[in-house]
Amino acid sequence: SVFTDNDAVAGTRLGGAISAGTGGQVGLWATTIDGSNAAKGGGVHSTSSVFLGPGTSFTNNSATSGGAVFVDSAAVVSSGAQFTGNRAFAGSG
Repeated sequence: SVFTDNDAVAGTRLGGAISAGTGGQVGLWATTIDGSNAAKGGGVHSTSSVFLGPGTSFTNNSATSGGAVFVDSAAVVSSGAQFTGNRAFAGSG
């Protein structure tokens, strides 16, 4: 799957390409998220755990906090995901 140039524009602006609410876990394999923007989680925002499998890449995403991924109180497990050129203006890139 490919997500390109997405913007979270309504409400709290969570997850430029993907936002998972309460209890919603995220698992990505062979997925590209490029050029997305949000307040939290330029590429992905989740309130539960996130698994990033092989072939997953985050490129040139931006957010106030969590340029590529922002997770509230849960774990992120990465197995071969790549991160390039992601930016966070107030928190981790």
